[in-house]
Amino acid sequence: MVTPPRSGTTVTAFIDYVDYYKAIGETLARIAPNGVVVVAGWAIDLNTPIPSDGGMVGIGSLLARKGKEGCRVRVLLSGHINGPNTDAANWLNSQKGCAAIVDDRVLLAGCFHQKSVVAELSSGTVAFLGGMDFGAERLAAPDRAPWHDVQVKLEGPAAVDVFDTLADRWTTHQAANSFAHFALPRSNAKAVPSQRGCVAQVVKTYGNPRSNVPLTKLRPTIPSLTASPFLSFGSSPNPLAEFGFAPRGNSSIHDLLVRAIQSTEEYIYLEDQYFVASAEMARDRLLLRSLAKTISKPNFKHLIVLTCGVGTIQSELLQTNRRRRALWDVLGSVHPDKISVWCYKNGTDRCYWQHSKTWIFDDRFALVGSANFNRRGLSHDGELGVGFMDLSAGTGNSLPFPHDLRIRLWMKHLSTPRRPLLRDQLIDFSGARKFWTEAEGSFLARLDVVNGDPFQADRLLKVDPAPPSAGFWEKLFVGAGRKVQDLYKWSVNEQQNFANQWDYVLDPDGS
Repeated sequence: MVTPPRSGTTVTAFIDYVDYYKAIGETLARIAPNGVVVVAGWAIDLNTPIPSDGGMVGIGSLLARKGKEGCRVRVLLSGHINGPNTDAANWLNSQKGCAAIVDDRVLLAGCFHQKSVVAELSSGTVAFLGGMDFGAERLAAPDRAPWHDVQVKLEGPAAVDVFDTLADRWTTHQAANSFAHFALPRSNAKAVPSQRGCVAQVVKTYGNPRSNVPLTKLRPTIPSLTASPFLSFGSSPNPLAEFGFAPRGNSSIHDLLVRAIQSTEEYIYLEDQYFVASAEMARDRLLLRSLAKTISKPNFKHLIVLTCGVGTIQSELLQTNRRRRALWDVLGSVHPDKISVWCYKNGTDRCYWQHSKTWIFDDRFALVGSANFNRRGLSHDGELGVGFMDLSAGTGNSLPFPHDLRIRLWMKHLSTPRRPLLRDQLIDFSGARKFWTEAEGSFLARLDVVNGDPFQADRLLKVDPAPPSAGFWEKLFVGAGRKVQDLYKWSVNEQQNFANQWDYVLDPDGS
């Protein structure tokens, strides 16, 4: 079911983890003893420091404290292959008032990638969503710069839609229907629309459990990967019954992106971790065709992309060079002067990992969420996002919220000690393009998408055994890779193997 747009939603954006974690601490402090908080994450580091009562408290201890006070704490964690979240879920389930589910109702190589916190306050529902999970490694350290990301806070009607989205997952899960203390009441909050709020639409991705695409099926035949029998849910004899909130999947993030791209006239700004959406989804390249057509409009000025360098993500994707090259063949081959792709330089103290998934169209409409610009994010994994337009701004000195967000992001990325910038210098998109430069002192480097990174060669996933040098992601995918190998023999043709691994393991289609 597609959630309709909601007017009167107040939107606040956080572009640094320290500010987001501070807001979480403030929000949790406001929850009454009989309140509800729901957390959804790809993972959770229980030791992530959160400001609270003048000090720093781990998010796990803070949630446990709220549970002891009588608050109903519910945590949804992804149950993807290799099950990294079982220890955290087991600990949370041992705390009074807390309940956690490792949700493995995913397609074979998939996960739940939603990153959200929803709190029921006396003043109404507050929801956070975007690209930010709880992880201490995302904060700055003496030997490491912080991650860059975007998270938004919603207050008003759209916040209730986020609550309902997480409640759909929780209340349909076998665990929630097996133990009374796992119960989660539906939101009774009466969200009062703000007269100066945004029009906001909550959008999602869920893979289609009935898909005919090879290997995109729920995993009831795969033994549960959780360590504790108490948490061994998801291998239901009738998994489709537990996926009733999306019986044929949900592609509303993809669909909203298509409409936004088709409506764009002059410019698009994109922050994306991967930027590899080069392959078809359900044999349809509507998204890429729409983006290429918009770039070809006579009045269209520029698409600016901030992503990760190949070396940052190659251990996850293994084929970054060829996939970005294929994407460039679709988008940049006709009008290469209208697209520029950037990343942070190595060693900068401003950003260690560009993790944001944020689109801004003509400074009028924005989409922020957890979905990357690839098939996983737009058709396969569990994702959550929100698109918003500010109809109340644009008069006097005020700017529409998406416009203000773009300026804040560019101030963070472009203003440097050697070249400090003023906000007014970034108001005009076209005029501010000159500050996207590789000049000495800049934090950024322009990527050569066509030729790729010669020092980060594409390679095949080593399925059995994993190489000694395998990173976390390669080890994670080995489980899925072995299942693929069991069902589909790899070809003797190397190029076909690259295609098979991309299509069935690394970036599968879930439509």
